[in-house]
Amino acid sequence: MIKFIAKLLLLILIISLCFNLVGCKIFQSKVRAINSSFYVTIEAPKSDDGVDFEIANMYDLVITPLVGHVDEYNSELITIEYNKENMVIETTSTKTIFSPSLIYSIYIYDFGEDDTLKFTYNGETVEINYDVVDYDFDSRGWTVPTSIYELDAFPEFKEMLFSIKYHEFKEPYIGLTSYSYSNYWDMGSWGYFLGHDYHTDYLEYLTDSVYYPSVFNVGEQNHTPNLGAGMSFRGSEHVCAGAGRSVMESFSVSYGYVVDPGCTKPQYQYPLTSMSFSARNKELYKEISNPMEKDYPSVSQILVTNYPDKFFVFELNGLTIYFNTDKNRSANAYFFDEHYFYSLKCCYNR
Repeated sequence: MIKFIAKLLLLILIISLCFNLVGCKIFQSKVRAINSSFYVTIEAPKSDDGVDFEIANMYDLVITPLVGHVDEYNSELITIEYNKENMVIETTSTKTIFSPSLIYSIYIYDFGEDDTLKFTYNGETVEINYDVVDYDFDSRGWTVPTSIYELDAFPEFKEMLFSIKYHEFKEPYIGLTSYSYSNYWDMGSWGYFLGHDYHTDYLEYLTDSVYYPSVFNVGEQNHTPNLGAGMSFRGSEHVCAGAGRSVMESFSVSYGYVVDPGCTKPQYQYPLTSMSFSARNKELYKEISNPMEKDYPSVSQILVTNYPDKFFVFELNGLTIYFNTDKNRSANAYFFDEHYFYSLKCCYNR
């Protein structure tokens, strides 16, 4: 009986694959491959030769055992081979008693042609060919600013951007007395509450020279803003008093939403809902959470590097700034230095 059910399920899946090949709408956004032990589903557009993955995008991958192979099925028995020069695959959830499938995220961070995803389980293999294609700006309604004056719609953001200065690391280093550190991730983090009035006292705690905003005005109407600075780093020895200069994992200044502790529900809410300035190590930044065998760039870093024509580009105090907006709701600016990729972001509720 079990063998019959397995054959029936296999037949159903093969039929569904055939519908996919002839353009059946229900499977247009999925690619499936199957053998007698398991099948693979990728939520991505199908091409003539396999899959077209879009650079700087993330996709769902599901591996499901067929009937008769569920009990012994787990991630340790599965081998996934792929080109680690243009993608990374991370487990996002494992099987449960109700769902034997394993779910993964695929993050695409570089171009490639004629590559192969190879899945092996229970002595059987499934292969799916793929190419990495251009980022689809049109489908996202992406618009390119035509003038630097478009920054005028974001006054706090513009002020922050034009206030950028360079902090030089000074010895002897003051050191951190309080921070958190995870030996599992080999990562430390430190936070500094700035209160209502922005100041730059936090700079002496940073372990490297870095660009920073000398002005970070979030509006006088915001009486209790969530405003703070922070740093992440690898190696607790780098934050001891007297330590030498070392490259940070990241540094940021950020403002969150307006707090209304008295529950007064004011009729007028200041339109700036968030703003941030961050610097991330160009060689260490990861887009998804779990450190893998190698490091890979963020979405914004990929887009700036590969598509500079999709941004308004201008020079500011010797820095090349890449700027874009989402109408009058948000703005972003990016630039590089020797060690860091800088991101400036803001959101307005209007």
